[in-house]
Amino acid sequence: MMTPRKRAGSIGRQGPWSFIGFGVGILLLGADQAQRSYVARHFNPYGAVPILGQNWLRLTRVPNSGMAFQSHEMVLRPDNALFVRYLPAVALAVLLVLFALLRRSASRDRAHGRLPALDLGFALLWSGGASNVLSHWRALFVDDTFAVRFFPRIPFCIFNLADVGVVVGLAVVTGFVLLSWRSAPAGQMTRSGGSSSCP
Repeated sequence: MMTPRKRAGSIGRQGPWSFIGFGVGILLLGADQAQRSYVARHFNPYGAVPILGQNWLRLTRVPNSGMAFQSHEMVLRPDNALFVRYLPAVALAVLLVLFALLRRSASRDRAHGRLPALDLGFALLWSGGASNVLSHWRALFVDDTFAVRFFPRIPFCIFNLADVGVVVGLAVVTGFVLLSWRSAPAGQMTRSGGSSSCP
């Protein structure tokens, strides 16, 4: 049985992971903004060059009026501001509140050992979304900067670093939630005095 002192020490050791996750998020946001600034200065719209001589991987500049992985048409309409500026900004604020509630709940149960994954996943998800929203506040579009073709007859997949952060972060957070739900019934049975097959 874990004593209160040992449990408190275990919780305290999780602290650095929060700062590591925060640092990774800041690095992702900064790298994404720096890359977009570079292609905006050196590339014409829809221009592209191979990366390391590989034609299947290109650095490009494709204006995108939507959010991640949506249409790559540049539609500079003022009425788009509601959908590409204000609603995503509200969604980021709501996401921050949900993360705080989820982390507080997880720290009380068996999911506590997976908190580093939650911190890192949320940092990637939130910073990727924030970078896209920041670009939308500067203009009504963002620049997608990578083009990847996995198979010869398949069109290029076009995205930016922020999109990678959103997708990877969402996958990590979703996995955390699913694993927490899966382990919750067993934990509740143990606490309620239910039978167990373990000796």
